[in-house]
Amino acid sequence: MAVDRRPLDLPEGEVLSLTAPGGGSAFFEITRQLGAGGAGVIYEAIDDDGNTAIVKGPRTVGEGGAEMRRERNELERHDHPNLP
Repeated sequence: MAVDRRPLDLPEGEVLSLTAPGGGSAFFEITRQLGAGGAGVIYEAIDDDGNTAIVKGPRTVGEGGAEMRRERNELERHDHPNLP
C-alpha cells in the first residue's frame, strides 16, 4: 500500500478536530499558513474558546504520525502555561 504524499494544504476556514493526549478534543479553525519546512507545516488558527493558537502538521497527508507523537511526548514533559 502506497503512502499518500500529497502536500498538506489546509485552506482558511478549515476546521480541525484534534484529540488531546488525555482523551479530550479540541477544535481549531485555520486562519492562515505561517510557514513550512523540514519539520512540518505551521498554521495560525482560532481554538474553540476564540484564542489564537498555532497548529503544526506533517508536510504531506500520509506522513508524520511517529514524528508528531515523538514531538508531542517531548512537549508533555514541559510545564508551561502556553502548553496545554
